[in-house]
Amino acid sequence: MRSEIEFSLIGSLSSPIDTLLAEFEQKQRIRARLRFTDWLNGWQEVVNYSLHHNEPHVSHIGITWVSSLMRMNALRPFTSKEINALGGSSAFLPGCWQSLTDAEGMVWGLPWTSYTFLIAYRRDLLEQAGVDEATAFSSAQALENTLAALKESGVPIPWAIPTNKAHTDTLHFSASWLWGAGGKIASDSGKAPLFSEPEAIQGLKSFFDLYRYMPPDATQQSNDALRGMFWDGKAAVTICGVDEPYIRQTEGTPEIFERIGFAPMPGVPWVGGDGLVVWRRAQESLAWEQASVALASYLVSPPAQRTYCQMIKNHHKPTRVDVLPDLPLQDSSLTNAVKQALTTGRSYRPIPLWGRIESQLSSALNFVWEEVYAGKPTIDALHETLDPLARRLKITLAG
Repeated sequence: MRSEIEFSLIGSLSSPIDTLLAEFEQKQRIRARLRFTDWLNGWQEVVNYSLHHNEPHVSHIGITWVSSLMRMNALRPFTSKEINALGGSSAFLPGCWQSLTDAEGMVWGLPWTSYTFLIAYRRDLLEQAGVDEATAFSSAQALENTLAALKESGVPIPWAIPTNKAHTDTLHFSASWLWGAGGKIASDSGKAPLFSEPEAIQGLKSFFDLYRYMPPDATQQSNDALRGMFWDGKAAVTICGVDEPYIRQTEGTPEIFERIGFAPMPGVPWVGGDGLVVWRRAQESLAWEQASVALASYLVSPPAQRTYCQMIKNHHKPTRVDVLPDLPLQDSSLTNAVKQALTTGRSYRPIPLWGRIESQLSSALNFVWEEVYAGKPTIDALHETLDPLARRLKITLAG
């Protein structure tokens, strides 16, 4: 029947979704049937929807996928009337909203959940080094000064972040430094790569230069091992996903948080997350179209966001500004850092071929780690790796 629509969900957190869809069906008298896939196969599944014309009506996607779906002409944009009914763009975190809006102001999705990274630090070790935590991470230079002071005070591992080939977040980490130095990854039109320009290189150099405060064998260590050094008290400062400290606290180690503080990433924090899109298939019927927009709008409403974020035990954060006061541990160092990072952070813009830029740049930055640990000067490693990539991408993007 036309009042039945399909909703595709990535992941296995079905219980919260079942609750929300039951509430939606009761209010709207519309049935929403679920399709499930996992994150490993999520992108390919979304591509297959478009290629084989078997797409659902509404989909949950990674927000960086929007640019590719726009190019496929697969999505139905949201109207200004629909956005205003949600409270307007200002009701949402700026970074999340930006990630789903193109250069012409067309809105191709609604931000559903948000994600970012934080600086986590050992208060006891900062105190031992005579560092004021209030200003220790206020800028990239302040962070480097803090790490130098920790090293001078005898801390064996001032800085512990994942750097091995299996790590996939180097771009998200380093973007904070790149943006903070005034650099860009690509032009607003998406036609020119800018990550090898002077401002971007300077920001990246500041980030990669921090290897001097890492364990000598960091590139051989697993992500879990490096982060474990921090939680075990063997390292002073790390970067963690916004979900990790909340999860660790609920898993029975709250006492450790008396010795741990949190701060936003220096520069301009990266903000990511998930979104909701309506496929063009929904326009085959006015009933389908209205029901699809109603479902997406309901899932980003304040009541639904509160329910969802509470039920999934802090794995994700809301995208609405008016739901941030409902985060747990209000007025703590952790939640204050989360709110500051999410409200001041930036996301990647939905530009043509973004997926290719992100994939190739991520691989290149991981290679830079190998080069600097092998003894190559950071600036040389960056130029020798990124300049050729920028030249290749310039040809691809211009075409």
